[in-house]
Amino acid sequence: MDVFVWNMAISFQVLFLIISGVIFIYIREGSFKYYALYIVFLLTYLLSRNDYFYYAFEHFIARFLTQNNAEIFTYIACLFLQIVFYNYYCRFALHFLDLDKHIRKYFNRIMRIVRYLGGLFFGWAIIAYYFKTPHLYMKLFTFLYLPIMLSIFVITFYHAIQHSGKHKNFFLVGVCAFVFFALMAFSGSRISSLNMENPIKYFYIGIIIETLFF
Repeated sequence: MDVFVWNMAISFQVLFLIISGVIFIYIREGSFKYYALYIVFLLTYLLSRNDYFYYAFEHFIARFLTQNNAEIFTYIACLFLQIVFYNYYCRFALHFLDLDKHIRKYFNRIMRIVRYLGGLFFGWAIIAYYFKTPHLYMKLFTFLYLPIMLSIFVITFYHAIQHSGKHKNFFLVGVCAFVFFALMAFSGSRISSLNMENPIKYFYIGIIIETLFF
């Protein structure tokens, strides 16, 4: 079942990568450039959730680094991948909801925050690798990045309800489902007392629902 949901999530993203690429090339809808980039990095992350691809990449990196360094590098890289695709998704959502037209000041402020977070966590990724502290990087992701992005989500959702057209409501429902299931998956992977079996499957489900509503 888990493999089926994983395959389904990947298939949906490949399909929408093609669609968003066509929209960007032929219609010149700039927001879909960010959606295509989001899908590229999301697909990379989804592949990393498969043990075969994860350890194949780790063994490849171990050719150039030691095995221990390769494990740390791969762990941090997979975390940073999440930051990259969430940032691109945030950029796409703000454009798609026309917030750049309706509340330009808010839009610009969020764009700056997203850029700063990306740069900050890239720098911290280098530091975490250098000092061999991957779990500190996870703590920064958990207690800094996620709360900021969730705050942006809540505030943006409120503004979207106020300013975006009703035809965007399906997109908002999909985003809410994505955020809910992503948080469920993350909580299940970090809180052992929840006793969730293979919690990453909820992340896949969230992706599928978001894609369907979009």
